[in-house]
Amino acid sequence: MKLVNFLMIFVVFSTWHIKSETDDKLDSLVRYYQVSNIDSLKVDGLVDIIDYLSKTNPSKAAEFIDTLDDLTIKLNDNNHRINFYIQKSIFFAKTSKLQESNEILLRAINIFDDLTKPFFKANVYMNLGINFLRLGDYTSSINYLNKSIDICKENDLTALLGSNYITLGIINHEAGNLSRSKQYYFDAEKIFIELKQEERLSMVYNNLANVYKSLDSLDLAIEYLDKSISIYEKLKIVTRLSTAYHNKGVYLAGMKNYGEAIESLNKSIEIKKIANDQIGMGVSLLGISQVYDLLENYDYSIKYLNEALEIFKANDTKKHLLDAYQVLHNLYAAKGDYKSSYESLSIYHNLKDSIFNENNQRMINELNANYDLSSKEIENQNLRIQSDRQQYYIIIAILIVVLIGSLAVLYFIKNRTMKKINKLLEDNKNKIESQNAKLEILNNELTTANYHLKELNDTKDKYFSIISHDLKGPISSQNNLIEMLLNREEDLTVEEKKEYLDLVFESAQNTYKLLENLLIWGNLQMKRNTAHFTNLNLLNLVQNVLDNLTLQITMKNIKLKISIPETVFMVADVSMIATILRNLTNNSVKFTNQGGLIEISYSHSDGNHLIVIKDSGIGMNNDIIEKLFRIDAEISRPGTNNEKGTGLGLIICKEFVEIHNGKIWAESTPAVGTKFFVTIPDCLTPEFEA
Repeated sequence: MKLVNFLMIFVVFSTWHIKSETDDKLDSLVRYYQVSNIDSLKVDGLVDIIDYLSKTNPSKAAEFIDTLDDLTIKLNDNNHRINFYIQKSIFFAKTSKLQESNEILLRAINIFDDLTKPFFKANVYMNLGINFLRLGDYTSSINYLNKSIDICKENDLTALLGSNYITLGIINHEAGNLSRSKQYYFDAEKIFIELKQEERLSMVYNNLANVYKSLDSLDLAIEYLDKSISIYEKLKIVTRLSTAYHNKGVYLAGMKNYGEAIESLNKSIEIKKIANDQIGMGVSLLGISQVYDLLENYDYSIKYLNEALEIFKANDTKKHLLDAYQVLHNLYAAKGDYKSSYESLSIYHNLKDSIFNENNQRMINELNANYDLSSKEIENQNLRIQSDRQQYYIIIAILIVVLIGSLAVLYFIKNRTMKKINKLLEDNKNKIESQNAKLEILNNELTTANYHLKELNDTKDKYFSIISHDLKGPISSQNNLIEMLLNREEDLTVEEKKEYLDLVFESAQNTYKLLENLLIWGNLQMKRNTAHFTNLNLLNLVQNVLDNLTLQITMKNIKLKISIPETVFMVADVSMIATILRNLTNNSVKFTNQGGLIEISYSHSDGNHLIVIKDSGIGMNNDIIEKLFRIDAEISRPGTNNEKGTGLGLIICKEFVEIHNGKIWAESTPAVGTKFFVTIPDCLTPEFEA
């Protein structure tokens, strides 16, 4: 208890100290701006204030941006105006308004001229590259970054060059090119060490930590995070300090240092309180909840999760609400509170449908807006062409009157003017083609969204079809058999009663299996964030699965051959792998004749675990194999003893395997047998900075 109290006091003291020094720095910048008598110096002062608040208190930066807008308009200088656009775009980006940020930067490009400083040009292109990275458009991002890099190299803008390298490091990291990502960060590190720019150096260290996290080198990841934290604390960069502590908590949890993980996440929360970063606080509270979930302390986990939910509701952040309700559903299920689990699941699905509908409507609105914008631009371009032509005819008329005798001069002027018109027409044609290409892209995106909507509807129809047909039928049969037993109890012999009870028992077993698979499959529709990875012994897990199938195997007198070494361990979700093995083995038992053979073997190559389940059953043709893992295909077949299936087992197997980034497939020959192959690769997503 004393240790806990000490840690709490330390966190409160350290964060208060940061806040007081942060206010001192802001007061100093404001005083410099207020005492400046020259407007250009006032611009520089405002830029410093906005830059500082963008990192420490983004919401407070807005009032200074409006002042900078008025001042740069008054100065009527393009460089000052472009500088304003850059600061405003960064503010929009910090508040997640990336489209508005891009519009501001493109407006800046439109006023570039020969007097524009290379620094501002490179800065505009770099920020466009960063924004398109956050939007997931890597092609546009790299295109703008390369423009910025060319200007930096031509004009010796070393600091901006290092910032571009940071962004290229992030792109390569997200693309999986970890070696190249590290090299970009090392190049940036060298630049910022030479320039003694600790702030940018701290960002390099933070992102290097993320790379080493992806390489499973958590010790190195935390080492680089501690370097960045040291600089953030020294420079009082509150927003990035909170991000670093959050990431450190994530990495410590990955190393099972749960106490230190919670301490680091709490530090992140305290700092975010100072910066009034409500959503960030919610994300870190969600992180603490997940740590307590790993500790199986479900009461504490639910407590912190509910605190996060209150924040997400107050800020109407539907994406975070979706993640939180998904975790809450699993927590209540693990705790055995199935009513609350179901309520959380219902809220999750309603919210998910709402988000999907909003996204579709937004895409449609954007498509219509782009179409209207393109039409207006085409109309304006045509008006400009007509205006240019009218000017041309006026010039020709004047030249004919004034220079009637100078035919050579007239020819020269006419020829030059025609070239201008042709070039203008060509430029307009290119712009129209570019707009048409953008419309085509938007149309393709809308088509993709409709495809996903159809896929979701197919899944829903399959789910309700199984409930209304496969589940309703067996329950109805059970009711009829039980009703007959009750009504004819005195007329039936003991053997007849036993026969009916056996039928009821068999129907109940099949119904239970179907319901179990339905619940598993329904839970899977929340996608891929429910896996809990641990180090499991494969042979022990296989034996546990076979123990549960002993009765079916014995009744068919099936022989088993297990070829798995005792020393085989793999990192995976135990319940998911058990479900995969159970469904595949049960499938083999179902389609294997009396006295048949089932073999389960293991091998390892190219960083993958390979599990093969082979049977000597009735096999299947290629038409059935192609439909095995499809939700829209109806392929359920009776077994060799007329066993019934649910039609969901292999679909669940496929989704569980894909959650592990693995693969599953089948090979079969009719009347010879079937082989099922499963590969599993040799696991909290960190936040990036740019």
